[in-house]
Amino acid sequence: MGDFIFAAIGDVYDKALAGAYPVLKARGVSTVVTSGFIEKHARSVRLLPFDFARGADFAAAVTAAHAQPAEDIVFAEVEGYRFILDNERSGLREETRRKFLDPRVAELKGRRPFFFVQRFHPAGTCAGDYTPGQDGGVSTEFLSAFPNAVALAEGGHLPLTDDRAVKQGEFGFTAVQLSSYRAPSLLGGRENALAGVRRADDRVPERQMPPLDPATKRWRPALIVRVTEAEIVFSRISLLTGESLGADWTMPLDAYGTLSYANQAARRPLPTFAPGAQVKIACGRGRTTRGAETDQVTVSWPQTATPRPLDYSVRVLCAEGGVEMVVAEKRVYSPGMFGPASAEPPRATCVFAQRGLCTGIRLRFEVRAVDAFGRESAALAGFATVGERAKRRG
Repeated sequence: MGDFIFAAIGDVYDKALAGAYPVLKARGVSTVVTSGFIEKHARSVRLLPFDFARGADFAAAVTAAHAQPAEDIVFAEVEGYRFILDNERSGLREETRRKFLDPRVAELKGRRPFFFVQRFHPAGTCAGDYTPGQDGGVSTEFLSAFPNAVALAEGGHLPLTDDRAVKQGEFGFTAVQLSSYRAPSLLGGRENALAGVRRADDRVPERQMPPLDPATKRWRPALIVRVTEAEIVFSRISLLTGESLGADWTMPLDAYGTLSYANQAARRPLPTFAPGAQVKIACGRGRTTRGAETDQVTVSWPQTATPRPLDYSVRVLCAEGGVEMVVAEKRVYSPGMFGPASAEPPRATCVFAQRGLCTGIRLRFEVRAVDAFGRESAALAGFATVGERAKRRG
């Protein structure tokens, strides 16, 4: 039996689907799994053969498939591989599990993989407790008995450039986030993320950098899944250009745990800056995200040589009386993180409000590249004195 190749597209919609056709055809796809909201129809999961003569036919078929009513749970088999499609609004329910899935436990057991697809992500798997769009946990409990199960879900909407989008762990199966064909989402905690942290008084801190907007260029992320007798290879691609969004994830069928976060991190080199890379610091007037004009300090640095980081940590330090203190610290995403490596600009930046820094003394600005598993590169450092020397207080 030859390789089975299918595409999995999350948060899909009818617009621009025709443009995905050439890339899918070039990849040898025979089947497509889509999850999303099409026109006025409820969110649903659909499986259809990819045997169309042109892109318009493919787009029309996806739209028509999502327009058809479907049961809460749909079972399908393609080229000997089983699919379970869960169309429930909030993920697998206990009642549905008992009625439809528990009677099939014996036939799902074994070495041969099967694929469970729903909108919400199985709770407590990829990105732990902080990824959005998780279900109530029934799917995790059921699938935990099947190391041959692969769960595909769009709930998190994280970019496929984030290596945390695939995980094997104590929960017992393989969990994969599908990102979003419409517009991927970013986790908060970064200066240019869409989400922000509120202070105790429930106000959002004023940011100096606007959030990254995935609509600037929609890269149309998708997974190409190649299943062989020995392994599954997940290829992350842009359906806009066909370019890779990151290294393939390879899952041996007889070595569960290969895709744990610890094992993924052990195989990957740390992001590394090229020799001679330098940090630059510039002071000037600028505007906050609320439009207020203010004095700002812009830190910039060249992108890492290889591999791509998830984000960057930027720290501002000063020394006084023999003690070194962190004055300010931010995390920022690179502007090109939604797309392939070719989307990355030559340099990345981070902006600080001058009023939040020590003035009149020499500051050290440190930049570290951080991968998806929290590992940091060696620091690049630059120095600058900003603002007027503060008056001494008696």
